Amino acid sequence: MSEIRPGVQFVREFAPRKTSPAVDTRTTFMVGLTKAGVTDAQVLVRSFAEFQDAFQTGGQHSKVFETAVAAFFQFGNAPLWVAKVADAESNGKPNDAAWQAALDLFTVDLGPGQVLAPGQSDTKAHKRLAAHALATNRVALLDGAKDADPAALKQLATGLAVSPGSDRCALFGNWAVTPDGGDIPASVIAAIQTTKVDAISNIQPIEQQATPIAGITVKAWADKDKTAAYKDGANLVISRPGGVVLGGYRSVLADPGTYDFSATRLMMWLEAQIKTLSAQFIGSPITTDTVATFHGAVASLLSRVFSAGGLFGETAQEAYLVDTRSVNTPETAAKRELNARVSIRIAEHVELVKVHAVSVPVTETI
Repeated sequence: MSEIRPGVQFVREFAPRKTSPAVDTRTTFMVGLTKAGVTDAQVLVRSFAEFQDAFQTGGQHSKVFETAVAAFFQFGNAPLWVAKVADAESNGKPNDAAWQAALDLFTVDLGPGQVLAPGQSDTKAHKRLAAHALATNRVALLDGAKDADPAALKQLATGLAVSPGSDRCALFGNWAVTPDGGDIPASVIAAIQTTKVDAISNIQPIEQQATPIAGITVKAWADKDKTAAYKDGANLVISRPGGVVLGGYRSVLADPGTYDFSATRLMMWLEAQIKTLSAQFIGSPITTDTVATFHGAVASLLSRVFSAGGLFGETAQEAYLVDTRSVNTPETAAKRELNARVSIRIAEHVELVKVHAVSVPVTETI
């Protein structure tokens, strides 16, 4: 633009739209085979009709994935990102690189949530999902084989236990069946129930806390087999009046700090929220007021979790501690750092109820 002097110059520009970081832990990420669709981008779908528009249905090798997505929207209601695995001339068996390329489409900026590859039940697939969950602050919902028994599930859980990201994984052992005979991998049932529970509340979406999914069935397991599978790191889908529910919600690890999968989801939520909150302080002058404001923001976030019932303690002081005093010093200020140390006591969940009844003779007092 030429300048006229003396004169007035007015330059009109459009600022880019500000977007908030994605922190909805209900968001679900599914990777699998589809009949059609792009393989170089992830696609957000909000209904099965949108999935059909983007990927079509009726593919030779995509029935399990199509049934999974259909069930997800029939019985649930959450944002779903889909990535198609390139299947050129592989006869329904893409190589490891193709699976990894599809997973990589779910970039970290899409936020936290649960990632799954419905029906993929081998250790390689599980390790890919575990590594992805670790890199993106997500949790992974894993499948056992359709006909897996307790021994097979134990082998899967054991094979994953030492892998990076295994603390973010839960294994679900038995598949469900639709009225027309379609197979629904157990990870999909877990995703449906998981997305109905906000991570901040730290509630397990199991039989007592979740609405049964009606219209589908699962093969019944003997009590000893259910107990064995759960002990060895696998959760089962079980039948109850009104439909099917999750019979457990534990991770593949037995470590006390990572055993409870609801606690894992809560930590995922906290990581996403604290990162978003902390980013707002970048560029702020390092002063005592800034440190105090930062402390208050983190403490306020944890107060929300405590009020929602996600932490253990009769008072907030018993449930969490935010330390910004000892970790912010002249030395850290010289390094241009703003620090916080957070300690939290995440509430455990009842896994066994014991009642001891004593029969007292009528001639005796209680």
